[in-house]
Amino acid sequence: MSPLSKYLRILRIENGENAKQMADNLKISPSYLSAIENEKRAIPLSFQTAVIKHYKLSDKDQLVFVQSIEESSSSIKIDFNYDSDIEKIQKVKKIVFTLSKKDVSRSLVDDIYQLLVASK
Repeated sequence: MSPLSKYLRILRIENGENAKQMADNLKISPSYLSAIENEKRAIPLSFQTAVIKHYKLSDKDQLVFVQSIEESSSSIKIDFNYDSDIEKIQKVKKIVFTLSKKDVSRSLVDDIYQLLVASK
């Protein structure tokens, strides 16, 4: 579970909400909230702003919230299990695309690509 996921779960508990209610309050779909929590979607600034405003986060809570986002965003999970060469190519493309959208140098993306292509 990511730091952001933990933070949002605690926030829901403190406010007596479930995930659907939180999503409704933030004007997003429950599936989109789940994707953010499970690190399947990038965390847009509009989401951060909506959480801060709706839950009236104090300065201290805002800092903890932003730190949880940063800690969650800096981790990338890579599954090296491939059932076929086609699946391997699809996963490598997805990983390289994801890395290229993060604050990662082009040379590091290239190095990781080479490692992924050489794996298995």
